[in-house]
Amino acid sequence: MGKKSEGGRVMAAGTISQREIRYLPVGNKTYKRGCENGLFVIVNKTFKGKDNKTYGGKKYFKGRYKDSEIQVGVFGNGYGEMDLATAQSKWNDIKEWSKRSGHKVNQYKIHQQKKIDQEQKTFGDAVYGFLKDKESEIKETTFREYKRQLEDHCLSGLSSMTPLHELEWDNGGRNRIKTLLERIKDKVNGHGVEQSRRCENLLSQTFKFAISQGWMTRGQNPVDYERKVKASEKRVDHHPTLAWDEVPQLIQDINLNRSNSHIQSVLATKFLLLTFLRTGALVRLEWSWIKDVDGIRCFEIPGTTSGLKRKHGINDHIPHHVPITKEMDKLLSRLKALSEGNKYVFQPIMASRFDHLTPEAINDYLVRLGYKNKQRAHGWRRTARTNFVDVLGCDRDIIKRQMGHLPDNKVDQAYDQSLRLKERSHQLQRWSNTLVDMGLEV
Repeated sequence: MGKKSEGGRVMAAGTISQREIRYLPVGNKTYKRGCENGLFVIVNKTFKGKDNKTYGGKKYFKGRYKDSEIQVGVFGNGYGEMDLATAQSKWNDIKEWSKRSGHKVNQYKIHQQKKIDQEQKTFGDAVYGFLKDKESEIKETTFREYKRQLEDHCLSGLSSMTPLHELEWDNGGRNRIKTLLERIKDKVNGHGVEQSRRCENLLSQTFKFAISQGWMTRGQNPVDYERKVKASEKRVDHHPTLAWDEVPQLIQDINLNRSNSHIQSVLATKFLLLTFLRTGALVRLEWSWIKDVDGIRCFEIPGTTSGLKRKHGINDHIPHHVPITKEMDKLLSRLKALSEGNKYVFQPIMASRFDHLTPEAINDYLVRLGYKNKQRAHGWRRTARTNFVDVLGCDRDIIKRQMGHLPDNKVDQAYDQSLRLKERSHQLQRWSNTLVDMGLEV
């Protein structure tokens, strides 16, 4: 049976039976009787004549026992009590959890409570908890838009009573969220891709909030994990582009607007083909930026405009000039009629955080046309750079300037103030003529 130690320390461990535990004497002092593998029985001193025996467990944690004990259960055969075999099984589960998680065994009950919370918390709890958390941090208009998106599209497609643990990645949550986003994409005619993407972003934030509250398991966000998978699948080419002999078909598909998309997306895409601006700058074009510079009518885009990458030094942002061709001018006339006095050339299709067309609109349009993984907006810049040289025989410096690239040499950045606008205007008009010859309608 082993020897009794002093100070309440565990008596020598060994094999002990259920019967032996039952008949362990109860006195005026509390003591412990070791079982096996760190499990022990605590025999408490008599309290109002009641015999009180409980199971405890003790396990080394990083070489020490400090703060690494836990009560496993109460000895007995009644309700809420356990026999020796049950106690040993539970103790083994606790040790296994400690090994997997890297936490002390005394934190097991906290883990169990979190698990209960996870099982009780719902998708609705996460959505409204996230909104409440954000309400004081964001603009009132932004908050209303978040709330509308989540209620009208997400909660309408996935029950608010859905337990959060069912939405975790390992529990099939990824597929349920993918299905929800596909429904949103199909439900919103004309701009479903854009709407689905907005909801995906909000859901990602919602699940991150739930994880921070302990309502979902860390690493189980069904939206973020999906994005990581997609990113790993797309490492080969982030900006795919068509071969030059495939461009006429793309132009025809845009002309016919085969996806029946909003006119703003169509005109913005045609403007991209003619200018090959970065989309972030293109959708932010303002009417007031149209000026005569060196006798050339052009857009003078401030160097601070998002997407330009025209920074020279710490605070010096160099403007970018885009000569306006005849074809661009025709598109601008159509866009002016649609602008209704708005300062932006490209109007928003729907309510969003932008006062202009969203930067994702062109890529979304290309996807709807059937060019997913075939052609992206940024990939068109690669097409222009290559074919300005190969097809038009253009000076490489001209195309680099037209694309908005600053000189590689820092000395040239500081002293080369030439815009070469007349040459660029001429070559850009040749590019426009080439696209028209390939079928582009403006």
